[in-house]
Amino acid sequence: MPKSRISSVFLKAIFIAIVLVLVLIIFPKKTSEFQFDYSQIAEIDIPQNYPIHGIDVSHYNGDLQWKAIKQADLFDTTSLKFVFIKATEGKTLKDSHFSKNWNNSKKHGFVRGAYHFYIASRDPIEQAKNFCKTVKLEKGDLPPVCDFEGQYGKPKIQIKKDLIKFLDYIQNHFDVLPILYTNSKLYELIIDGDDSFTKYKVWLASYERKEIKVRENLLMWQHNTLGKVPGSSKSIDYNVFLGSESDFNSILIK
Repeated sequence: MPKSRISSVFLKAIFIAIVLVLVLIIFPKKTSEFQFDYSQIAEIDIPQNYPIHGIDVSHYNGDLQWKAIKQADLFDTTSLKFVFIKATEGKTLKDSHFSKNWNNSKKHGFVRGAYHFYIASRDPIEQAKNFCKTVKLEKGDLPPVCDFEGQYGKPKIQIKKDLIKFLDYIQNHFDVLPILYTNSKLYELIIDGDDSFTKYKVWLASYERKEIKVRENLLMWQHNTLGKVPGSSKSIDYNVFLGSESDFNSILIK
């Protein structure tokens, strides 16, 4: 190959390399904030970038082996720290396993929280009274949760008004701001962009992808409903707290 041609090829290669470097600098490869790894104990992929993980349970999960769950490591340096427990549903229902789950979770060292399954077609104040009569929060517990999963044929305006009534009642009773649990669809339809809900932290259920849009009010992510825990063959919901350990401790009941 003639020298002039070699020089031309060399210069082109240098030019291409410079362009590629500039492209990487100006348009860096987008990396997900959530790096997942498979947990043998949970039998699902779990996000690695945040240290605080937990589950939520109800009578559906049956009698749980709390000691075995607490002793199990998701990974070498990561174990389950918190559990949200279903307390009530609608105006009158109390979860049949609430008392045993509530007591046993604390006995075995979990940070515990209670949630109410909210039914949009039922009176919000009566639902709040049902929850408040059932749950006694203590220092170190997580804030109460309103689990909002369906419209039940109600118009958006009425749902918003009633949700605020429920949340206000809960806040006044426990003297702490409740957490609002919902799914991505209802968040976009009812919650997002409404100033009435901006003060509430959100626990969002989203399973479509291994990432989630991190919003200012987003507190926790329920990323999988098909996890496992020792001593149970049933599936269980897995959650990650989107903050540091100090952030987590700051939201607990004082």
